[in-house]
Amino acid sequence: MEKTEHSDDSPAARPRWVMLNRYSYRRFIDAETMTSAASHTSTGHLFRVSFRLAAPPACSTFHNDWTGSDDEPHRDPEIVAAHGDCLLLDVTCPNPNKMYDNVVIDYFLYDAAADALSLLAACFFPMTFQRGDGAGRVARARHLWKKDTGIFHRGSGEVTVAQLEVPDTDDRPKFPRNKAELCVLDTGRLQWELRRDVPIVHGEATAGKAYDLMLWWETDVAVPVGDRFLCFVDYFRGFLVYDVAADLATVELRYVPLPVEVSDLSPNFDGRPCTASFRNLAGAGIDAVRFVTVESRCCCGAAGDSSCERGWFLFTVTAWSLNLAATVWVKESMLDCEELWAMPGYGDLPRRPLSHPIVSSDDPDIVCFILLNGYSRYSDEDRDKRKVWMLEINMRSKTLRSVVLYNNEEQQEEYQIAAKLQF
Repeated sequence: MEKTEHSDDSPAARPRWVMLNRYSYRRFIDAETMTSAASHTSTGHLFRVSFRLAAPPACSTFHNDWTGSDDEPHRDPEIVAAHGDCLLLDVTCPNPNKMYDNVVIDYFLYDAAADALSLLAACFFPMTFQRGDGAGRVARARHLWKKDTGIFHRGSGEVTVAQLEVPDTDDRPKFPRNKAELCVLDTGRLQWELRRDVPIVHGEATAGKAYDLMLWWETDVAVPVGDRFLCFVDYFRGFLVYDVAADLATVELRYVPLPVEVSDLSPNFDGRPCTASFRNLAGAGIDAVRFVTVESRCCCGAAGDSSCERGWFLFTVTAWSLNLAATVWVKESMLDCEELWAMPGYGDLPRRPLSHPIVSSDDPDIVCFILLNGYSRYSDEDRDKRKVWMLEINMRSKTLRSVVLYNNEEQQEEYQIAAKLQF
């Protein structure tokens, strides 16, 4: 059952989809790498990125090399967003003009089919919290954050990059957050556009309900769906649908609720859980999404954390689907931990909760998870005992397809993003 990584470059060895580590490693590019590309930053630094691909549930790795450059970066390149075989990369390099900033952040699109890197034009539209009295300020390029920036790779080869901001207000009761801003770059036009006051449409929700939903909105991730949609997701409240094909001058954002209870946690609440630990939303066809959640359950079977020791590690995994043209979620499957632990192949693996679900880009019924043995990465005493497994499960047939022991050297197993690199 256990899968191994392929190192040859034959078509049969190339996985149909991969789980890429968002953070790259500064390592020499070797023969095991399946694909790589080189380019120059806006400051003239030569760099190369490469990807060592492995079939899920094994994790694929992202590497960088600055051989030939006088200065190496302070921070290794990172993946901001992915769609199909296109990646948006954040590349930080030293700034030769250190009067204002020590580094320059460039953004590149990596096209796996062409093994090519394309430098994006910098965006100088400030975000709302940066505006005000700008007299005497030095114009700085806008930062594209992982949580609120997405890309959409069209069939024509053009790519749309979009960043969402739901502006905060100093007086929430007087000014509800019912509008957003979209900063968009279409590679066919090569010019950034900023659309302010984009309406947020809540459908049948009352004004009070809509206000409550947006009061503590915090975007967690941008998810491309099908051939025209980007979904900006708050894993505690729902998601906003952006139609990439719509004219930016008349675009609106449509709110869609999640099939689970809305949380009242505020983004300022220090205990806001890491949403990637137990929820994942992904595209599942032309105009559909798949939502997977891992939830604790009591020993009696009821939802919620158990107060008794016997139920501390009990959980259920639920998969939902939604056609974006509809309003009703469909529960596709539910898997209880007891069913998982009894599956052939689970064997002596720890009976602990799964985490960090990732829906396959190839088949939405296939979901990959992380399983930890409970030892901490932060304790010197525990680090050598810590083990991580990656599990691949077919939620519909309730079968454990594969188990892979994670290479724990980097200890970054939770920073994975799904991609479907074709080259």
